[in-house]
This record gives sequence, structure tokens and C-alpha cells, in this order.
Amino acid sequence: MIPAWALAALALVLSAGVLGLIEPTETRYAEIGREMLATRDWLIPRLNGIAHFHKPPLAYWASAGGMAVAGVNEWGARIGAALAGAFLLWCTARIARRHAAATAMASLDASDERARGVEAMPGLTAAVAPLLLASTLLFFALSHQLASDIFLAACVGGFYAAYFAPEGRGRVWTYVALGAGFMAKGPVVFVHTLVPLVVLALLRRDRALLRPLGSRLGWLVFALIALPWYLIAVARTPGLVSYFLGNQLWERYATTIHRRPGPWYYFLPVVLAGAIPWTVAAIAGARRAVRGQIGALLVAWLVVPVLFFSTSGSKLPAYVLPEFPALAIVAAAALAARGRIAAYGTAALLAALAAVIEIAGPRGLARAVGATHAATLPLPPLAHVATAAFAVAAIACLYRSPRAACLVALLGFYGLLGAAKTAEGPLGSPKALAGLLERAHGESEPIVEIGAFNAGIPFYLGERVHLVDVPRDVDFDSPEALRQEMLPATEIPRMVKASGIVWVLAPAGRAERAADSLGLRIEPVARWRGSELVAFVK
Repeated sequence: MIPAWALAALALVLSAGVLGLIEPTETRYAEIGREMLATRDWLIPRLNGIAHFHKPPLAYWASAGGMAVAGVNEWGARIGAALAGAFLLWCTARIARRHAAATAMASLDASDERARGVEAMPGLTAAVAPLLLASTLLFFALSHQLASDIFLAACVGGFYAAYFAPEGRGRVWTYVALGAGFMAKGPVVFVHTLVPLVVLALLRRDRALLRPLGSRLGWLVFALIALPWYLIAVARTPGLVSYFLGNQLWERYATTIHRRPGPWYYFLPVVLAGAIPWTVAAIAGARRAVRGQIGALLVAWLVVPVLFFSTSGSKLPAYVLPEFPALAIVAAAALAARGRIAAYGTAALLAALAAVIEIAGPRGLARAVGATHAATLPLPPLAHVATAAFAVAAIACLYRSPRAACLVALLGFYGLLGAAKTAEGPLGSPKALAGLLERAHGESEPIVEIGAFNAGIPFYLGERVHLVDVPRDVDFDSPEALRQEMLPATEIPRMVKASGIVWVLAPAGRAERAADSLGLRIEPVARWRGSELVAFVK
């Protein structure tokens, strides 16, 4: 019989291409992958032809590999991320099975009545946990997006799945997972893996927790996976070491230079909201789990990285995604144990979610699409399907059927995903704008982006564009190499004279000011999320 988590994983993979790529993160990753595939340069990530070292290349490789198989489209770009999410569901099921079995064994010394109450927990918790993870708000959203975070989360899940394996079985995979995580997002992988273990070992004065990580052969495996790309990239790119250690590591953590600040409590509402609709179950489960050894490690995995990132100067919700398998497992254990607080609180959240869609959804949709003619808009039919699904899931919780509740809630999220398809442009996908530009511009007519870079344009058009006054890291390319991509504004009149027309994408008002200063006429074409597509002509 196919496990339910496998069906959730299959749905994740099949739905990877439903929405157009979202600007700016997804389009950036996808365009780097497309350029890797086109140039066959798998070592140096390039964005519109310019070296781009913001992240290690694992996500770019996955995107390029997916497009090599499935074509240069949304599904091809995201399939690697979807497979990473599917793998994380599998890891969650394995870890949950170990946790639930240990909990059941610990309960054998309790009264017969209590033992009977947990008798079905191992199978039920292992079945519910990956479904619960799949139907949390944060995981569902980020597993359908192309970025490095889902790959890091998959590596962290693989690390703990191997760590919790029976003694002597699969421990080398802990080092494989660490190496892959290092290739996904660098040293931050240790914050999600080694740091919680060390903190718990210190608190409990138990060195045995660190014993599985003492293999010299294992660390050699880690080095063989994690280090070669860095060494080659550093050898080929002067100044890259200081960029990695300074700009991307120290300044990202200790300063707000990357313009992602937040208060010290930033991640508390992120975790609570990201766990919707299972937030109450997660809180109840964490209180129960901390009593056992595996449960305590799950809580450390959940809490310690959140505390660490709370002190960072750069904060994004995706930073805590790798902790959500632990959250899902403790929440599933609480629901499987049939506690009233977990069941009734979750039912209330599901019912509230259904009510919010119906009551606030029409007004929220109007705001999302920028409708100025109406305060509200009718919801797409699939949004009503989502409402019904969340309501049914609430009833399932009241009847203490967590597996059914998770499956129906997951159906509700897919209903919202399908409903979002009708407004993907206003929600952030430049696919329609790029399609309009593709139909309008001739083969010899240049495309220029002024003031800001939208990576979806070169991705969907399958060609690089020219950039004017666009902030980019240009320290790793020679001036000769940059000259083709980064142009002075004074080059635009020459391009107009040569081709008759230049297509320009720029923030609202920027193109008009540029045309006035260059003595060119402007013909408006389209508007998209604060940007204008125009034509410069003589």
C-alpha cells in the first residue's frame, strides 16, 4: 500500500509548475540555472552574464538539471525544489517513526491504561507527521518555490534521519547531508544540525549525543562533497574569500547591510504563523516531547536555530524552514495522543482559516490585483473548495482523526494554489509581461532594464538583456566582460538609431526621465507592479 506521505510528495512534484516564477527570488535562481545550462559553465553562477556568488550552486545545479530534462519552463526550473521537498517528507516520516517508537517504549512502565493510550502512536505519528508538514503554511509555500532554503531543509532533514538511525546503520549519511547542506547554503547548515546537538549535550552533560559525529572517515566524506567547488571558485576568482567571509557571512549576520532587519522576536510570529493550521498542536507537542531523549533533541532542533537567527541582522521567514520537520513531528505526536487541547485548538484554527478566506478573501484579492474599481472581487471557485476543505478538516480534528484532517487540509492548500493561478501576475510573476514583450519586440531590437533588474525577462525570453544603472556585484568580472551587459545610459540613443526602437523596463517614472534626458520619445506599452514597459524611439 502506498503511504499517504508519498501521495503528498507526488502532488508536490506534479504541482511544481502551476504558477509562473515569482520575482525576484525565483526568477533569479531560474535564470542562473538557465544560463548554466546554455553555457555549460557549471562552476561560476552567472546572472545575466555577470558572476553571482550570493549562494553556493546546489540550487542552481538542480534548476539547470531540471530544465535539461523538462525544458526551460516553470516545472523544469522547480522540479529539483519539489523533489527536495518530497525527500524532506520521507525524512520526516522516518524520524517520526523513531520518535514515536521511543515514546511508546518509555510508556510501558506507566499504567496499563496509559500504555493502551499510546499503543497506536508509532504508526499513527509516523503517518501523520509528513502529512502535517506538507500542510503547514510555511512548508507548502516554500516547497512550491525555487530557492536555496528548501534544499537546505532537505539536507537538514537527511542529517537527522541518518542521526536517528539505529546504531551502525547509515551514519555516513549524516556527513553526506552536511556536505550537501554546505553546498546549498554554506556554513549555516551547522546552525541547524551541530549547534542544537552541542547545546543539548551541554545542558544534559551527555557526550553520547555527539558520539555519532566523531568519525574521521565521515568528515573526510563531508570535505570531499563540500569543499571542491569552493576551492575551485576561489582559485579562479580573486577576492572571493573575503566576499564569502565578509559580505555573505559576517555582514549578513552582524549587520543590516542586506536590508532585511527585524526585531529580536521576528521569528516567533513566523514560526507560529508558518505552522498554521497546526500551531496549537505544535505548542502542545513540544511541551510533551521535551520529557524524552529523542523528543528533547527535536525540541532543541526546533528552538536553538530560531534563537540563533533571532540575533541576526538579516532575517527572512525561510531561515527557519529547516526546523519545520521537528515542529511537524511533535505536533503529530500531540494529535496522535488524542489530547483535547491539540484537537480542539487545531479545529478552531482550521475553522478560522475557512472563515478568513470567505470573509476577508474578496477584499484581499482586490488589493492583491490592484483593483481600483471595486473594494472586493469574487473569489475563484477553487478558493471556495479550499474553504470547504478546511472546514471538513476541522470536523476531522474534532472526531480525533488527524490523518484525515491533514489530507483534507492539504487539499485546501492546493485549492488556494489553484486559485492563485488566476492572479499570478499581480502576485509577482512577470510571465505575462515577458510574453507581451516577446510578441512585441523584433529579433534585432534591444531590451534594456533601467534602475532595477527583473530576472524573469531574460528567463522567459531565453536571452540576456542590457542593464543601465542597475546595482550589481561587479567585482568578479573584468571591465571588458561587463561592457556587454552593463551599459551607460548614453549608449541608448545609439541603439535606437541602429535598430529604430529599444524596449525598456524600469520603475515607474524612471523611463520617462531617462527618455527626456536622452532626447528620445517614449511609447508606453504596459505596467506591472510598479514597473513600466515602454519603447524608446527617435
